[in-house]
Amino acid sequence: MSVPPPSSSLVKMDYYQSASDVIVTLFLKAQSKDDFDIKFTPESFRVGAQRPDGTYYHREVILAGKINPDQSAFKVLSTKIEVRLRKAYGGHWSSLEAVKSESDKDCTKPSYPTSSKKKFDWDKMEKEIEKQEKEDPDADVNSLFSRIFESGDDNTRKAMMKSMQESGGTVLSTNWEEVGKKKVEISPPDGMEYKKWE
Repeated sequence: MSVPPPSSSLVKMDYYQSASDVIVTLFLKAQSKDDFDIKFTPESFRVGAQRPDGTYYHREVILAGKINPDQSAFKVLSTKIEVRLRKAYGGHWSSLEAVKSESDKDCTKPSYPTSSKKKFDWDKMEKEIEKQEKEDPDADVNSLFSRIFESGDDNTRKAMMKSMQESGGTVLSTNWEEVGKKKVEISPPDGMEYKKWE
């Protein structure tokens, strides 16, 4: 059986999402399941549909996030086709489709909304953390502070000890010029209250 050429007319597509799924709706009328084909990959899904007027609809959607193809499915209704994409990782997608680069050749990861004015390279930070974990798998915050204390000069050590003692362990500073001038105030994290043990 030969496949007719793809239809040039567009089909409206809409979506909504939960933490675990993305539900895509394609508004194609009067389809039977036999006239419809869908293929899932971890990064995309492809739709092929024979329309009642003899035209053939085809579309590939490159997704903004990864999905689990084995747990994704579709349902053919009289006025639409519903595609349920199971997210590989929970969470919110900023868009359905991957953001295309300026050259329109490569798709890039979606940019996550942020209130920060400064752009932050999360991929670079992730690589640095992975590198540190490989170099020192037992590293933790206390060993980091110990290294800072041991490698610091006398003023750094004095600042660390004074800030921790005077703030009841709520502030750690390495700046002796700032700490040496005045008493370090107790500053518990937001939403917490400092209490002395009696």
